Amino acid sequence: MMKTKLIFFTILLSSLTSCLKDEGNYTYQDINEIKVTGVASAYNVMRDLDTLVIDPVVTMTDGDLSDTIRFRYMWLAVKAYSTKDTLAKTRTLKYNIKLAPDTYEFYLKIVDKQTGVTWSTISKLVVGTPYTKGILLIGENSQGHSQVQMLSMVSDTLFFPDMLKNSGLPDLKDPVDVFHTGGSESYIKLWVLTGSGAYAIDRLTQKCSAPNVFKNSIFTADPITEELIPVNMCPRIKDKAGAMSTSLYRGVICKNGYVFNTMFALNGGDYYTEPVNREASNFSKLIMARPEMFYANLSYKGFLWYDKEGERFMQVGASAAVSNAIADLPGDIFPWNNKTLGRTLVYGENTTNTDGGSTGGNSFAIMKDASGNAFIYKLFVGTNIEKRAFYTVKSIAANFLNADFYAFSSKRTVVFYSKGKDLYAYDYNPGNEKFFKITGFETDNISMIKFDTQIEPSTNPLYIATYNSPGIGTLRKYFLGTSPDNITLNLHPQSDWTGLVKIRNMSWRAVK
Repeated sequence: MMKTKLIFFTILLSSLTSCLKDEGNYTYQDINEIKVTGVASAYNVMRDLDTLVIDPVVTMTDGDLSDTIRFRYMWLAVKAYSTKDTLAKTRTLKYNIKLAPDTYEFYLKIVDKQTGVTWSTISKLVVGTPYTKGILLIGENSQGHSQVQMLSMVSDTLFFPDMLKNSGLPDLKDPVDVFHTGGSESYIKLWVLTGSGAYAIDRLTQKCSAPNVFKNSIFTADPITEELIPVNMCPRIKDKAGAMSTSLYRGVICKNGYVFNTMFALNGGDYYTEPVNREASNFSKLIMARPEMFYANLSYKGFLWYDKEGERFMQVGASAAVSNAIADLPGDIFPWNNKTLGRTLVYGENTTNTDGGSTGGNSFAIMKDASGNAFIYKLFVGTNIEKRAFYTVKSIAANFLNADFYAFSSKRTVVFYSKGKDLYAYDYNPGNEKFFKITGFETDNISMIKFDTQIEPSTNPLYIATYNSPGIGTLRKYFLGTSPDNITLNLHPQSDWTGLVKIRNMSWRAVK
């Protein structure tokens, strides 16, 4: 023990002696101090639209900031410290935004190669896209081709007249729909549906290759040789933020009557197996569907489709592999199976109407019989399928079954319909039925009427599209009056856009 202490004392004494002999022979060098101003703490820019220009003020205690031999400049956009993009290697920055929409750590780094010292500023760079939020429009241009336009509303309203111009797609005919599916990032798609083809467009570049079609998402035991062009999909975006009633399921109806259903988790993504337009009792027989889909806008529990040969509503559960015929009960207000009554489906629409406790939103179907009588079915597609109400359309509703377009209000017992340049409204409230011809629409032909259930579902405005020659259209937003004795439309003064295509459909996009 004594020996150990002696050794420790000797080492300590030797160390102290060395310190006492240190005469401080060091060489000190002043560090070049660099100060940067003129760089903001945050920037918000739009991809493919904005140019980020920054001319920082750099002051130094030693050296010339323009000396590119000694000083190296780098503008960096870093995401999660894993990916890095060098935007420029100059003191000033002029960068046309090409970064993917995201939030980045944004640096200006200055390296003094003479001393090896690095200085940096740090900011936040938020890159958006002008296509992130706004109204998508699809219609016909003056050549009769399908054209997609957008009223971008990320900040100020910007108009993009031809989103398919550089898409790489052929000329398309017979526009049907354009919409952003929303939901989980892995399954989001931007679909353009037309009678001559349907394509999923790249959400960032707006480009598409011809193979990017629905059929390539189908994997069946017996490959389908028929052409599969979607004409309807569900569910859809339900509010201005782009929320969905579910991000787990999707249903599709194709132009040829095929119906598909998927559960993303079960199928490993936005993929589909066998068509579901068949019954379990006769699996080999395919039943052809009309394009309408009936479902709850706010609480998706599967959908109904319509058998155009059997004249009946068919039910598909959210994750079902087949369809079910729905039984009618004695005393029901209307039938699911309409063939015995000679009724056929004319039109279907999903709303946010909650009558009868339908918190997810009621759906409406217009039916007709061989005698020219028209009927309205109000139904709810929830966990249970409910028949909410039945209305016989009175003869006062002129041209009702000859209409080009229909639109059901979610807030009132009113359906609008149009024929050519004429706009009508019919209040189907039993015992208080009223008919109105709406004035102010006698000049231009009407190409679309649609109540909004996505942007402002609580106020449910009506959008009306008109045109006065091929390829020259107008879109206006109206609010429905509240008087129970009259039906009036009030134009929103900031929502009147012209110079558009002949609009056939519209939808809301709220996420990238």
